Amino acid sequence: MSDSSSIPASTLRGLRWSMIATGAIAVLQFVYSAVMSRLLTPADFGLMGMAMVVISFGSYFAQMGLEQALIQRQDLQPVHVRATFTVALVLGLAATGIVWLGAPLIKHLFSEPGVVEVLRAMSFTFLFTSLGATSLSLLRRQLAFDLLARIELGSFLFGYGVVGLGMAWAGYGIWSLVGATLTNQLLTAVVAWLYVRHSLSPPIRWEHYQPLLHFGGAVSAVSILEFVGSNLDRVGIGRLLGTWSLGLYNRTLMLVHLPLYHLSNSISRVLLPSYSSLQNDLPKLRQLYLTAITLSVWILLPLAAGISAAAEPIVRVALGPQWDAAIPLLGLLALVVGFNLLTMYSGALCEALAKLKFKVALQSCLIVVMGAGLWVSSHYGLTAMVLTILAVEVVRNLAYQLAIRRYLSISIAELWSCYWPALFTGLLVAIVLGSVRLGLAALHAGALLQLLILLPLGAVALFGQLLMPWNRFVRMRFYHEIREHLRPGPLRDRLINLLAPSPVGRRPKGWVAANVRSVLVKRFSRTLLGPVAGSLPASAARSLVEISGWDSLQPHVSAIEELEEPQVVYYDFPIYYPTYFRRHKAFGARFAYSLRDVCVSPYSGLTWIPAANVTLAESIGSVRRLAGWGNNTPELLLPLQPLVASGPVVVCPPSPFFHWLTEILPNTLEAKRRWPDAKLLLPPAAACPAYMGQALALAFGPDWEQQTVRADGAVRVPQLQLLPVESDAGFVHPSAIHELRQTFLSPLPEEDIPGRRHVYISRRLATARQLADEAQLEEALNDLGVEIVYNENLDFSEQVQCYAGAQTIIALHGAGLTHMVWANPGLDVLEIFPNGYFNDCYARLATALGHNYQYIAAGTSQQAVVGGALPLKEIIGRVEQLIVSPSSSILQPA
Repeated sequence: MSDSSSIPASTLRGLRWSMIATGAIAVLQFVYSAVMSRLLTPADFGLMGMAMVVISFGSYFAQMGLEQALIQRQDLQPVHVRATFTVALVLGLAATGIVWLGAPLIKHLFSEPGVVEVLRAMSFTFLFTSLGATSLSLLRRQLAFDLLARIELGSFLFGYGVVGLGMAWAGYGIWSLVGATLTNQLLTAVVAWLYVRHSLSPPIRWEHYQPLLHFGGAVSAVSILEFVGSNLDRVGIGRLLGTWSLGLYNRTLMLVHLPLYHLSNSISRVLLPSYSSLQNDLPKLRQLYLTAITLSVWILLPLAAGISAAAEPIVRVALGPQWDAAIPLLGLLALVVGFNLLTMYSGALCEALAKLKFKVALQSCLIVVMGAGLWVSSHYGLTAMVLTILAVEVVRNLAYQLAIRRYLSISIAELWSCYWPALFTGLLVAIVLGSVRLGLAALHAGALLQLLILLPLGAVALFGQLLMPWNRFVRMRFYHEIREHLRPGPLRDRLINLLAPSPVGRRPKGWVAANVRSVLVKRFSRTLLGPVAGSLPASAARSLVEISGWDSLQPHVSAIEELEEPQVVYYDFPIYYPTYFRRHKAFGARFAYSLRDVCVSPYSGLTWIPAANVTLAESIGSVRRLAGWGNNTPELLLPLQPLVASGPVVVCPPSPFFHWLTEILPNTLEAKRRWPDAKLLLPPAAACPAYMGQALALAFGPDWEQQTVRADGAVRVPQLQLLPVESDAGFVHPSAIHELRQTFLSPLPEEDIPGRRHVYISRRLATARQLADEAQLEEALNDLGVEIVYNENLDFSEQVQCYAGAQTIIALHGAGLTHMVWANPGLDVLEIFPNGYFNDCYARLATALGHNYQYIAAGTSQQAVVGGALPLKEIIGRVEQLIVSPSSSILQPA
């Protein structure tokens, strides 16, 4: 649960730019790799792979965790920047010299003499990297990923696209790979410094270097162990199986790195500065980590599964038919890379929390295990070695998750909820793509055609599952972050409409299972709910006042205040109206309750006190609602969570529009007026209709979200302020009408209220109680000068303004009629009932407001048939009379 977005806006902006840059580079590198694979040989790539093992290893000494130290430091001063650059430059020069001089010794590690000259040339990457490391770290610390995107993309295009491809085309072989890498590194360093322009002068005093080297040295030690573990596969394969096998492995690994590594790296490098900024706020850090893991694993694992299923066409299109031996490896390596990249988030979190001892112990153990496993599996070939690597990566990821579970107090159930939707989604993606690929192969489709079909199909299979029930949790996280952070526009609106679940009837997590348990309890047991009367717990209390003296209840009741005395309201219907038009209502006294340590559902408002075995019927309206259309008894069986909120709260649950506007919203307004410091308890944003947020923003201001706390399921609340909901559904208390008009109409300037007009509320965009010939009715009404209004196209404030100036409202029975509360007394209301359907709630509301009410029934059948044909002539005749002589008389209904 969270009362704010789980991902800060600055982090979202950084992620957006980081993913744009890495996505563009991934596409370019795919093209670059495909071309270079046809210009060079596997032996060239194998030789470069050997050199990169040494260069990657040396980079951990050359960088020594300086980037992490600079980003993680909270009180960064200019002298710290100067010290970082000085240390980076010294280490870069030292690493360049050491590798240059030690290159002849490296050839014995791989038994390959040709690696010496390549390694000496590549040693200059240490120097070039050290020149730009400080500038790049400062940009990342500031989350300036828009600048980083431009720098990286431009350097890649020139280094690899111009220099690398140009040298390969000219026949320079392995040296084209070297030239591309060095050019990219040097250009990145120079351009980054030109953006930042930090001082290059070294500090004199040792105290400026000591903390930097202390933290950076610890990070570097961990990084070295991680490097050994992550490159032990290349060393083992190159040493035990030879250059050809290493080249095959390296090319296949790089191919799967294109979509996965760049995607994950674009996220992880943003998360380190974000984690570091939250290192003293563990609840927010916990929420950020869970969100990052949930969304990333949902992308990475299904993508890896899709690559595995489409391995054959991917290899043949990207690398060419001479690389067919890579096909069985690609599927396994996709899973290897997927699990490996997930540890980036955990590793970054451990660094932000300075939990480095665990990383040292874990990496040390895994190095020993992987080394032994590779030696044993080498006797069975390259595929067996890859299976060993996959097993180690799964264990590594599991160990990280168990450790972070302790650091951030995350339950196993929460971690499992992050992973299982991705695992199930990935399985379905693999089944779909695998089945289609086999079918295309049976039809002798070429590799390119297969890939062109499988790529869009995979995207549909992946993102289409966002709408499925097993991805509800993932969809809600996507929906929430898009709603909070994406700029307003058509794309945002389309994504929100696509991802938002239907708010009406939505249930919290575990509701289906709890509902089954509830049914079983009602029929076969009394142990969970106690004695059952009808379909209700016998403990359902009609009024808290009646039982407030119970010894078991007194500790939970802080105060009871009487708000209004009992009153009787009469509804002045004509004598000839049928007797089922209820003509009076006795409203009981209204009370305000201050409660302690109670349970409440943010989805329905249902409140109960387990310690006293009491369910408060007033929280939802009545025991009849609890037993009938508002069947919420399963919520009593849902697991409870503690509410992360200090001070009192007022529950504001979603509900069908009529009940929310006339019951929930007035209670919320009055409660906030009585207890200004109370926070509103709501379910997640995805479960709330748009009108809720719009109305609350009008009532409490644009920062109303700061006054809320959200929970996805039943919670235990330390302090709850409760105003009772009217026991009889459809009867609107006079105080509710006053509260609504006082809040939303009084501040409305006269010039914002349109002139008096005749309005028809259309239901053609609704899904319930539609009539077959409504289009013809709208056309006829339009000819009479009646304005056709689609409430679905108006926000809440526009609806208030629209109906505040109405003279006549014509509508089929539906929630839109509730807007008559905004009109001045004397409004003419004509309600049209579908065939065999009747509800007098709007008739009572109209008379209570002083409006002139009439109705027409579309047929006389007593069967419960929703629909029917409209009596068009009668309706048009009635409307003509209203327009010609409005409010002159109340006509007898049909």
